[in-house]
Amino acid sequence: MSSVLVVRLPGDLREEMRKHRLNWSEEVRKAIVARLLQLRRQEGYKEMDRFRSSLRGREFDGAGEVARWRRRRWSLTPR
Repeated sequence: MSSVLVVRLPGDLREEMRKHRLNWSEEVRKAIVARLLQLRRQEGYKEMDRFRSSLRGREFDGAGEVARWRRRRWSLTPR
């Protein structure tokens, strides 16, 4: 389902846009998607920073953590 977004532009900007034969709706969609992806990455970076800060002062063993996850997964799997 689509939604409509209305944007007010100054007249001179709209006139300049008319000089360029582009699909401005598509251009705006691309810009919005790019910005949302950037915001999602920033949120992910913040989440990783929170996770890293929770590990400070503790020894972290990546291989051991993977082994624990595997043991947990296999212990939950019906045989």
